[in-house]
Amino acid sequence: MNMIRSSQLYGQAMIAYLQQKGFLEVALHFVKDERTRFNLALENCNIQIVVASAKKIDEKDHWYKLGVEALRQGNASIVEYAYQRTKNFERLSFLYLVTGNMDKLSKMLRIAEIKNDVMGQFHNTLYLGDVKECVKILENDGHLLLAYVTASVRSLQDVVERLVAELGDNVPTLPEGRVSLLLMPPSPILYGGDWPLLRVMKGIFEGGLDNAGRGAEEDDEEAVDGDWGENLDIIDANDMQNGDICGGR
Repeated sequence: MNMIRSSQLYGQAMIAYLQQKGFLEVALHFVKDERTRFNLALENCNIQIVVASAKKIDEKDHWYKLGVEALRQGNASIVEYAYQRTKNFERLSFLYLVTGNMDKLSKMLRIAEIKNDVMGQFHNTLYLGDVKECVKILENDGHLLLAYVTASVRSLQDVVERLVAELGDNVPTLPEGRVSLLLMPPSPILYGGDWPLLRVMKGIFEGGLDNAGRGAEEDDEEAVDGDWGENLDIIDANDMQNGDICGGR
């Protein structure tokens, strides 16, 4: 413990030895390289240190790995944060779908419209169950037959009449005597957040190093203290212009 407190362990060989023996939390205190810290923390399932290192590295591949690990741990707010940093809108939309966050899913639809992403718009309307918007997207993209069938199944008579006038003699004949139903996603009753966590007592090395006041812990302070569920929010689509949206780094 005295050797650990005085930082007298150096070299990749010692770090590799600690990693091999399963003392990942100890090895983390002697690593200065952020990429090495990221990988060690990822292997040790220490999501707070992973977040802190990912913010310093700020590369798309590391944000992706953070998102995968956070999703495995059921930490939806950090998954959201990782997807936002890489502008992974497709995964972000699906995350809002499975967690029942319809408000942010509506914002994703708006973002897809700004980006002129027709497929993204269509997927988000399906997730939201917005039939009128779905018909509008199909019609604007030139899929008049699909728009007509969708509007007919959902009994949108005003839209059907307009499409009949546009299609002319090309109006498709729908099967008679059968009641067709368009599958709709169920409306979420509860909003799904992060999985609950159990309190875990600090180990002897972690506690000893905390008492010594090592600076390595200060690097993780921002991630530990942050209330991810309250502070994170998706980009406000109303304030965005076409030039504001770009691919991930």
